[in-house]
Parts: sequence; structure tokens; C-alpha cells
Amino acid sequence: MFSIKLGEVEERKMTIRERIEFSYSNLKNILRKVGPYIVVAIGIGGFIHGYVPQDIVKSIMKHTGFFSVSFAVLICIPLYSNSAGVLVSMDIALAFMMAVTALSFPEFVILKQVMKSKLMAIFAVTVGISIITEGYLFNLLF
Repeated sequence: MFSIKLGEVEERKMTIRERIEFSYSNLKNILRKVGPYIVVAIGIGGFIHGYVPQDIVKSIMKHTGFFSVSFAVLICIPLYSNSAGVLVSMDIALAFMMAVTALSFPEFVILKQVMKSKLMAIFAVTVGISIITEGYLFNLLF
């Protein structure tokens, strides 16, 4: 299905200065592509943290019932967050922490550099379903 073409590449010895310049150039390229998404996501997260009372989030999660794990996975997609946040229950928190890392917009911007759109969609659906399933299984087992 996929073919990989490899050719011979001559490895060039780089000085420390060249390595630093190369690294700096790559850093600038990555920040230019991913940076705006991270800033927007941090802004959304900051707004939610500062202006949306925690009780409202808990209430929404309680009222979504069976779909609370799925809801937690969906609301994390536009966010860029660390894993320190704790939600209503352990199954929801676990699903949220995994999804915010694996399914965030900045993650897809990075993956776009090495994956085609169809493969990214397959990845997103597979990982999303896996995380949701894990959340429900965790809830059933514990």
C-alpha cells in the first residue's frame, strides 16, 4: 500500500555552530506553524479557567450521563493543556488527559508534516474511539 523510496545520502559533518543554526531554523519553522494554534488554545483555556466556574463544567459532565467520557474527549480538541486538571470522575479525567495530548489541534499541525490527510483522519478516529473505549472500560472496572 505504501512504498518508501530510499536513496543514498551523503552525511555532511556539521560544526557546533552549524548545528545550532540548523536547530534554531527548525525551531522557528515549527513555532511559526504551531505557535498561533498554541496561543489560541491557551487563550481559550485561560478564558475557561478564569471565567467558567468549575461547578458549571461539573454540572454539564453530570448531565451528559453516559456520554460524559465522549464529551470530555470532544471538548479537549481545541485545547492545549497539561495533565494536571481533574474533572468529575477518574474515567473522564483519564480520557480527557489522553485526548488533550493526542487529539489537540497543535498535535495535528505537527502530524500534518509527516502524514497525509486520510492517514490523519484514520489516526484521529482510531485514537478517539480507543480513548473513549478506555474511559468506559476504566469506569466499568474501577
